[in-house]
Amino acid sequence: IIVHGVPLVFDTSNPTYLKTLMGENVDVLDSLQRVIWANQVSTCDPKKTHSSIIIHLMNPLQANIAIHNKVSVDGCSYQWVLQCYKCHDFGHPVRSCPNSATLCSHCAGEHTFKEC
Repeated sequence: IIVHGVPLVFDTSNPTYLKTLMGENVDVLDSLQRVIWANQVSTCDPKKTHSSIIIHLMNPLQANIAIHNKVSVDGCSYQWVLQCYKCHDFGHPVRSCPNSATLCSHCAGEHTFKEC
């Protein structure tokens, strides 16, 4: 699952941060496997203060529960917004995307991010 708007001070490699994350979300993140930044923090614009984290869970049911509930990261609650990762519109998942073209999340061109 992806959480947008997380402060860059959140250290995904620090076990204390991960224990805190699990403690704040006992009912939601029971099967936490790992947490990584969606983009490399070291390559971010120095003015950037927030980014997205990817929370890997071992249990798909827990992932669905987390998606439908709020998740707290370092004391802040984050509500999920359903977003398609094919066309990047909101309100539908990839499997029910009405658009034929795949759009790049970086430049919005008709190609995948990896091809950008």
